[in-house]
Amino acid sequence: MTDERTTAYLLNELAQDEAEQFEEECFSQPEWPEEELAAAEDDLIQAYIKNELTPERHRRFEENYLTTEARKERVLLARSFLRVVCSASQPKPSWTQKVLDFLK
Repeated sequence: MTDERTTAYLLNELAQDEAEQFEEECFSQPEWPEEELAAAEDDLIQAYIKNELTPERHRRFEENYLTTEARKERVLLARSFLRVVCSASQPKPSWTQKVLDFLK
């Protein structure tokens, strides 16, 4: 099971027989590979909210992944978290810098 294959599964890009084989591989393991699936899902969500998906994958994400309220909430939470982290990491301009920027 690779991350790319997991992503393709989550986006419903695999042919029916490939999707069934993927599921069989997951179920045949002693424990469901929850951590691997969650990591691939997190990467996919991050790529979506950062607009790093191809237009086709973006469409597939919205049509095939965002099908439950739990998934929609997970994306909203990730998007909110990213905004908070990004805004906290950018220094706020000083009053002097604001004036200088205004005068430019």
